[in-house]
Amino acid sequence: MSSPRTFKSINVEQFKKAVETVAREDNVPTLSFPSEEGSAPELTAPQSQIATLASADAAVSPVTELAQPQRRPRPVRKVTPAPTERVAVDLPVYLIDAIRKKAAEDNVTRRYLYLKAFRSSGFTIQDVDMMEDGRRDN
Repeated sequence: MSSPRTFKSINVEQFKKAVETVAREDNVPTLSFPSEEGSAPELTAPQSQIATLASADAAVSPVTELAQPQRRPRPVRKVTPAPTERVAVDLPVYLIDAIRKKAAEDNVTRRYLYLKAFRSSGFTIQDVDMMEDGRRDN
């Protein structure tokens, strides 16, 4: 069994002095808390900056009416196609070749041709399911 690790203790005051020294040398601002220094530091700006800011405020006209927030239009709910189920059917090779050729010529999917044939035979096929190309809508 290994013994538990012990951490080296550090001198916090010495660490604070080292941080303050580096901050002074590199001109890094430091935070001071009111409880440490008695009161909060007073922030002042040169009079030239105050005059510039005052004249800039006077040049800006006050807002008389509040702009109405712009409402985003609600997104149109898209009707999704019905769930599908894979069906295996044995068809003659010449028919499969003809379907592939027709799909390529018409730039549609074979699925579209099958559904179109079912629809023309009297089966009910929803329009949302009749996508010519699976990557885009009609």
